[in-house]
Amino acid sequence: MPDSMFRRLTGIHLAPLWRAPFGELNRDILRWAAEAGWKHTGWSLRCDSWDWVADSASKLYRTPNEIVTHFERLEQSQGLNGRILLMHLSSERKNEFPYTVLGRLIDSLRGRGYRFVTVSGLLNGGKTPAVKGK
Repeated sequence: MPDSMFRRLTGIHLAPLWRAPFGELNRDILRWAAEAGWKHTGWSLRCDSWDWVADSASKLYRTPNEIVTHFERLEQSQGLNGRILLMHLSSERKNEFPYTVLGRLIDSLRGRGYRFVTVSGLLNGGKTPAVKGK
C-alpha cells in the first residue's frame, strides 16, 4: 500500500492521490502512478493562480488581489463547479504573499453559493471542490 510509512507514523491512511511535480503529465507518469497504486490528480484548466511566480516583472505574475480577481472573473464567465484551483503553501516571493487573500477568496466564493470538498470527496462521492448550492 502506498501509504504504509505515513500510516505507521500517524495511524491514518493517505488517500491514494498525488500530483506530479510541476503538474507534469504523460503516459509514463500515469502508468507509474497506477502501478504504484496512486491516482494522478491535477488542477483544472485556467485554475493555476500563478502564485508561484516570484518575479514581479514576469507577464505571469499576479498580485494577491489579481489572483482573487482572476478566480472571481472565471467564476462569472464559466463557473467553477467541479474545478480544482491551484494555490501553493509557499513560494519564493519576498512580498505580496498570495495566502493573505485566501480567506477573502473562499468567503467570496461561499458568498456566491459554493462549498468546498476534498479531492477524495470529488472522486469518491461525485461531489465537487466548489459546488454551487446545497
